[in-house]
Parts: sequence; structure tokens; C-alpha cells
Amino acid sequence: MTSEQIKTILSLHKLPVGEIEKCNVGFRNEVWFIGDYVVKLYGKNTSGYAKELWFYKTASPSYAPELIAYGENYIILSRIRGEGLYHLWRDMDNTQREATVEKIADIACKVNRVSLKGGESYFNIVPDWKAYMLSRIECDLEELEKINGIPPFLAEQVRSYMHENSGCLDDKTLYLVYADLHFDNLIIDKTGKPYLLDYEMLETAPRDFVLDVWQRMTIHPFTYANEADHELTLPKDYTYILSWMRKYAPELFDHPRVSERVNLYGILYELDILRDYPMGDWPIERMEKYLKGVEW
Repeated sequence: MTSEQIKTILSLHKLPVGEIEKCNVGFRNEVWFIGDYVVKLYGKNTSGYAKELWFYKTASPSYAPELIAYGENYIILSRIRGEGLYHLWRDMDNTQREATVEKIADIACKVNRVSLKGGESYFNIVPDWKAYMLSRIECDLEELEKINGIPPFLAEQVRSYMHENSGCLDDKTLYLVYADLHFDNLIIDKTGKPYLLDYEMLETAPRDFVLDVWQRMTIHPFTYANEADHELTLPKDYTYILSWMRKYAPELFDHPRVSERVNLYGILYELDILRDYPMGDWPIERMEKYLKGVEW
């Protein structure tokens, strides 16, 4: 898309055209900043477009940019003026960090409470969560073994852990979950209010599914940070994020074996990464930690 085409889109919706800037990092779709607006173009990502538009129209979330207008393959949002949380986090003290997690916990729970009515066709609502998870883990293991993409001892340990803890995955109720709730998807405005971006990442899952990414951040927080923030994104600054989340969103920790469940979510995520990057150091390191147990 060209800047002239972006101007045409704004004019179509009778919106003022300011300075135009294309964002080249951090987004799955084409994103343009124009004055007080953001134009998000989805291209072939029709499922992401449909899911995100449905959420904005259904939930009208106060913790997200405002939906201004939309077209066949784009949405126009209000522009949030602020900074990414990864950049701000490293300069916060623990009191400020805990206060920020309290606000994020509130957002996570508000997303869970959004009704799926009318949006069922946009999501993969599996009838048997346990069978779905176990089959995906086993499928990934088999594929990785074929290409020597995982150390044999680790594959054996994963299978053993999966069978030993499979019973904890029985779930009757699935919720709307923002499963990619890492700090690069959060912008903090000048008042300290966090805004969550990119709702094409919503999934239907148990509520505690959101904790997987937070556990991963306690080990390798730089995984999700912009490259410029990598060096200053340190695990020691993320030590308490899960304990703070438990304090302010206890419903996410309701299951008596929540730790094993989150470990299984994490194992599946890492196996998926290994399929793209066989024998990758970071996913292997994280899986080994899950199997030993991560202290929250």
C-alpha cells in the first residue's frame, strides 16, 4: 500500500490526513500512523481481520485503542501516544511494576468475560481440550523426531511428563483469552494507563492459558522485546510477575495443578518453535526448566 492510498482511505471516512509514517517493525500486518490515527491493513490475513473487528465491535474495550472506522480489509484505530512496556519496565522500581501488573491482570480478566456469542465462527472452539493438547504435543514430537529436531532424551522426558500430567488438562469451559499477553503488545500512556494491542491473537482456551507467556518471560523476557531492548531486558526484573498476577487475578490460578497445566502449554509452544528452528537453544532450555518446575 502506498501513502497516497492511505490518504484515500482516510478521506473516504472523512478523517483528517496528517503526517504519514509506515511502521516497519513489531506488527504482523501493514501498519500506518497518520496523525491521531492508525490504519491497520490485513492483506491475506482475513481471519485475523474478522476476529479483531468482531472483538472491537462486540467488546468496545476501554483498554484498547478506539475503533474509528473500517473497510473490507482494514481498520482505523485511535493512536495511543505512549511507550512500549518493555522499554519502561527496566526503569521502574518493584512498586511501580506491581501496580502495572495489577492493571494488566484486570485487562486479562476483562477479556475472559467477553461473551463469545456471535463470534463462534472466528475461533477454533475445540470440543475436548485435553485431547486437543495431547494430540498436538504428540504430533510435534513425532515430526521433530523425524528431522532430529529435538534431543532424544528430551523427547522421552516430554512424553513421560505429558502422560503423567495429562489428567490435569480436563476442561469443560473455554474462555476468550489473549494468549500473547507479553509486554511488547502493551503501550503505557502518559497517565500510566496500559493499552493492549493486536486482538487478532485472541484464542478460546482455559483462563490460565494466558500464564504460559508470563512463565516464558520469567526465563527469557527478551524473547518478545524489540531488538533495541534486548540487552536491557533482564530476567531478574521479571522475578515477581507471576506472583503479582496471582495476587490480582487469582481466578487464573484456580486449578489445583495450574503449574503442570502451564508447563504443558509451554511445552507445546516450544515444540512448535522447534519445528521451525530444529535444535534451537532457547526453546530447549525453556522446556528443560518446565520439566524441572519453575518457581513462581
